[in-house]
Amino acid sequence: MAPDIEVAAARSRAAMDAVGILPEFAGVLVHDANPTYDSYKNAAGHQLCAAHLLRELQAVADHHAQANPGRWCWAQDCAQAIRSAITDHGQGGQARQQITQTLARPDQDLNHPDGKLGGKHRALARRIERRLDDYLRFTHTPGVPPTNNPAEQEIRVFKLKQKVSGGMRTLQGARNFALIRSYLSTARKHNTPPLQAITTLHNPHQPTWLPPTHPE
Repeated sequence: MAPDIEVAAARSRAAMDAVGILPEFAGVLVHDANPTYDSYKNAAGHQLCAAHLLRELQAVADHHAQANPGRWCWAQDCAQAIRSAITDHGQGGQARQQITQTLARPDQDLNHPDGKLGGKHRALARRIERRLDDYLRFTHTPGVPPTNNPAEQEIRVFKLKQKVSGGMRTLQGARNFALIRSYLSTARKHNTPPLQAITTLHNPHQPTWLPPTHPE
């Protein structure tokens, strides 16, 4: 069983290939907008994380509220549409229409600040327009979540471990920690208590717990 959490120097294609999961993954890949994930063409589709998008839109709205108090903000309209779709997946069509109309408004481009920050805001608007299908895939594909929060939660403990005294002193120690966390996380997702799963590893009279495999 290959671990689903691994240690690498960077979140690169080479690192992901080495883990061995994404090259064989044939479902819908839920992720943030990191372009490395888009390089996997074997996936059935991509769902860009709506939580990441809402944070980006909130940053735009916060800046706009300070720079242009009381004026219309495109980011607020887009965020409202996304939230409505998350609350009720049946609102996907309306959300798509609202976002499309918002980004097509003539005053949308004039809504951006000048300079580098304005360029960042414009790039976000272009990405939403270009990849709207991938942001709303969860509204019409059963079983696809709107965010990659479960994956973020899995790695949060690693970030905490890095901050505490004595954490991650060696590369092998970090890999061992990732392997154990992967095993326990997989057991939990298969409704097997982690303590029960790890106990079988040390009991020669019990078969080691492994997740079920599906035939080719």
